[in-house]
This record gives sequence, structure tokens and C-alpha cells, in this order.
Amino acid sequence: MAISKREKRILYFAIFAIIALLLNSLIINPYLEYVDYLDMQKVEKQQELVDINNLIKKQKRYQAQYNNMIDIHKGKLKSSAENEAITEIKNYVNQAELRLVGLKPEHTRTLDEFQEFIISIQAEGGIDTITKFIYQIETSQLPFKINNLELITEKNSIGQIKLQSKISIIYKENEQI
Repeated sequence: MAISKREKRILYFAIFAIIALLLNSLIINPYLEYVDYLDMQKVEKQQELVDINNLIKKQKRYQAQYNNMIDIHKGKLKSSAENEAITEIKNYVNQAELRLVGLKPEHTRTLDEFQEFIISIQAEGGIDTITKFIYQIETSQLPFKINNLELITEKNSIGQIKLQSKISIIYKENEQI
């Protein structure tokens, strides 16, 4: 049985098509799937890296706040008057039922024979609790003064307000308040 030229061409084309399909299914498709898998892994690892960097930034910020709070609790402030002022502000925050976000002694400034101690505070709560806190500061037995007061609301938070304030107290050096 003799094969004509036309049949040889069809046979060669069929063999080529079969070899191409085998190459495609055995080599090319698995390779492309592996490349897609590697791309997906790369994206996941990049996202993990971003998450880890954000976590490190948060850790540094929280560590600074933690160290500051430890200093406040250990009494590493310059005078007992400053410790007393910090303690009193904490009491007012607790009585007003605010959530304390940050409490940081800023600096002390000398005014003749007096010292002005400035405290930065950040808290969150409702308008009634913030009002109660401000009232307690203004009517305190200690000579507190609110230097700066910011109330911040966010779109998504209903009834929650962020308070950022700088409160100062004036005292005489080497004396209790």
C-alpha cells in the first residue's frame, strides 16, 4: 500500500499536531501554572512584608508610649508635683470613664520662681464623658489650665470623639501642689 504525497502531508501534520498537543499538556501548561503559582507567592510575600513593616512601625510607636507610661508610673518625673498632677489627671480620666490613649509629660518651663509643667493627653469617649473630664479639670483644686483642646470625630464612629489636649499646671519649685 503506497501513500500519496497528499496523505504524507496529512500524516506529517497529524503527527506534528499530536506532538504539539503532548508538549503543550506535558511541558508548557505545567510550566505556565508554575509561573502563575510563583507570581501568586510573590504577591503574598510582598503583602506579608508590608504587614510586617506596619507591625514594626506600630511596635516602635507603642514601645515609646509604653516606656513613657512606665516612666510615669515609676515616678521618673522631675518632682512630686509633676507626679501628683499626672496622678490627678489619670483619676479624672477614670472618673469621667474615658479611654486613655496617651498621656505624655511634655516639658517643664521656668517662670520666675514657678515651674509650668505641660502634659499632653489623648483620650476617647462620648461627648458627655469628655465634658465631664473638662469640667473636672477646670474645677480642680489643683491649678490646671487647658492650653490646647482638640475634639476630633470620625465619619464611621457614632458618638465617639477623640480628645487631644495640652494641660499645664503651675507650681513652686521644691514644693508640693
